[in-house]
Amino acid sequence: KGMIVTRTTDGKSALTQFCNTVPGTFDLILMDIMMPEMNGYETTKAKESADRPDGKEIPIIAMTAMIAEDVQAALKAGMDDHVAKPIDMSILISVITKYIDNELVEIKAPNDANDLFVSKIEQLFQEHSGK
Repeated sequence: KGMIVTRTTDGKSALTQFCNTVPGTFDLILMDIMMPEMNGYETTKAKESADRPDGKEIPIIAMTAMIAEDVQAALKAGMDDHVAKPIDMSILISVITKYIDNELVEIKAPNDANDLFVSKIEQLFQEHSGK
């Protein structure tokens, strides 16, 4: 049990990493909208059209300083939910647990996520799940 986080530097490398893993590797994707190479909307659309069985199944949570139009654009692009920046960790954990069970958690985090952020997510997730 625990959390495995895979980070990338931009949307294009996120898509490449996703396409180069076996189906079932990821349970959830945290997707920043404003990324170089490919933004979060483009990356999401490309992931969902990838020739693999889990392309449309993995939930994507948009992470950005969103206004109402951005929320609608994220949903239209195929994202499942959103969390506004600055990140409120209790909201993030609540949204994550809507989409995954409390077993092994794999999250693809934005490149700017640091070890403290990851540790805090893992700690809060364990507290939320009672483990």
